[in-house]
Amino acid sequence: QCREHLPDLLLDLHDMGTHATMITHVADAAPGIVMVFTALCCMATKNLLVWNRLFLTQSFVITMNLIAEQSTTMPSSYGYARCKRYLGISKPEDDHFAFNPTGSCVAMIWSGHVFHVMLGSYMLGLVVEAQWPHFRRRLCRNCLTAPLLKAGIVTTLALCEMTLLVLDKGHYTVDMFLAILISLLTFTNPNIEFVIFHMNPFISGFVPEGSEPMRTDILKELLRLATHKPPYDSYAGTELSTNMLENHPQPRLENPGPAEVC
Repeated sequence: QCREHLPDLLLDLHDMGTHATMITHVADAAPGIVMVFTALCCMATKNLLVWNRLFLTQSFVITMNLIAEQSTTMPSSYGYARCKRYLGISKPEDDHFAFNPTGSCVAMIWSGHVFHVMLGSYMLGLVVEAQWPHFRRRLCRNCLTAPLLKAGIVTTLALCEMTLLVLDKGHYTVDMFLAILISLLTFTNPNIEFVIFHMNPFISGFVPEGSEPMRTDILKELLRLATHKPPYDSYAGTELSTNMLENHPQPRLENPGPAEVC
């Protein structure tokens, strides 16, 4: 049995985290607060598209997390003694399954805390941008490569949650970085958004025409048509039939400038 946590550069910088403190409660509560607030905002603005994406994305990623954590068990970042106190047991044989919305003290692999903070704040950004389009702006104006304001806020909140977890020894550093990587790959992949949208057979009837997520190949073809670039298959080696586009309205751009195209 491993009495202490595995060697970790950040967790070993301090001696905090041997007992539950206010930091523990704040770090555990923050993801749930962000998720609930985002869900309420979806309801208030009647944004069923983001509501659907919020909870199906959560279900998909947490299911993958469950499989990973059941396949590989890592020593708790809390350490053996604190983990037993957290579970309210005196020896491992006393442990019994119980549902815990914040996870167990041995739920490592990747951080659900960081993932849910990023998921909730990212989807909240989508709701705000849909309701108030002027908030869809970049951190550096007139710079098309600069990240969006939404991305800056999501990153800031994730770093705040990571700081709390490091101080509380709530997760290993690699867990938190994996959560960031998985979140970014999940949120920014149009194909995953497309699949998640079609996982719910009832949502399509409540989404305005033209708002449905599209696959990457269709998005590229629409961009080519809008910018009058060479045929898609000439530089990507892929043929895209007209049938793939007939159910998706083409963008209507009048004299598109660089900002509109991107």
